[in-house]
Amino acid sequence: MNPSSYSKTLEDGDVIGSIEGVTEGSFFKDRQELHDKKLHRGLMRGIAPKGLSVVLSGGYPDDQDNGDIIVYTGEGGRDSDTSKQIAHQDFSGGNKALAANHLQGTPIRVIRGTKYAKNIPEGFRYRYDGLYQVAAAWHEKGRDDFWICRFRLEKVKGEDIIDILPISASAELQEEHNLPKSRSYWVTRKIRSTDKADDVKIMYDYTCQVCSTQLKTPRGLYAEGCHIKALGKPHEGPDSTSNILCLCPNCHVLFDEVAFHIEDDFTIRGARTGKLKMNPNHPLRVEFLAYHRSLKR
Repeated sequence: MNPSSYSKTLEDGDVIGSIEGVTEGSFFKDRQELHDKKLHRGLMRGIAPKGLSVVLSGGYPDDQDNGDIIVYTGEGGRDSDTSKQIAHQDFSGGNKALAANHLQGTPIRVIRGTKYAKNIPEGFRYRYDGLYQVAAAWHEKGRDDFWICRFRLEKVKGEDIIDILPISASAELQEEHNLPKSRSYWVTRKIRSTDKADDVKIMYDYTCQVCSTQLKTPRGLYAEGCHIKALGKPHEGPDSTSNILCLCPNCHVLFDEVAFHIEDDFTIRGARTGKLKMNPNHPLRVEFLAYHRSLKR
């Protein structure tokens, strides 16, 4: 399946993914037209209901548009006259919806306004730029010194390994437990594998440093290299053994979502507790742990 053509209509008429008859690069004259085409429901907010689309129009000064990668600022707390942040944001409303789409792997539509989309024809104000995945969500202090919700949006491309997995229950089970006939999941989670990450996994014999789980598969042992300070914009963490943990998939997700953190003395606090298992040959740098802690309010 070509991920850029994925579309699913919900019971209330909202559409996940692509809109039939609307091609990437199409121009629109105003927000009303975007709403009528179901590209972006609502005439004012930058985040549509259920977080199914966002408009990048320049209303939040912390936004960063790098084409295939966007660091998007959540909604709330902004003075509409000055565009300055005057209050903290939290993960409620549209911010909660985008964070949920990150966890569930739901693709969202991105529309750019004239500030970010160059060469828009006269008479038009918006351009539809296709599907993105919400690759990460976190809290940080913005330039106006208030807490803001941040989202890393990554372009969904044809070569991405993304698929729809239908899961169906038997008719008897559906009737007995009142289950839906089928459910579909959009799988977008990507695991970055690097030589440095592989070195760390070998160092720990593919055993999670947090919960001591060692996953054995028919093809061998499995673990994930977790960059404490994430690679790429806006975090710009290094791909070095001093910035990598060996984790099982469950602990990797919890760590990425800052459900637990690690103190400088390697004490684990939050959804996981205990002490981080450390190999004496692992030169972990505590400043990366401190950076990770800073993402949690």
